[in-house]
Amino acid sequence: MKWTTEKVVSVKKVTKTHSHQGHKVQEDLEQTSKIGLMVIVVLGALVGFWGLFCLVGSLIKFGVGGVFGGLLAAITGR
Repeated sequence: MKWTTEKVVSVKKVTKTHSHQGHKVQEDLEQTSKIGLMVIVVLGALVGFWGLFCLVGSLIKFGVGGVFGGLLAAITGR
């Protein structure tokens, strides 16, 4: 295996004025970021609703005393 010491001579930076095939790259990146953030928010909301439904289900099955008793047992280790 032969090692070389070549250097990279140019690095392109993405700027607001740079365009590729009529599209502004910065606008595309912003749109992609918005979509990614929306996916994260929707998944977070689904997890929150799932937790809420689990809490309601446990309240229905075990009652308020049973849920708080189980919570205290989980915290104290009894």
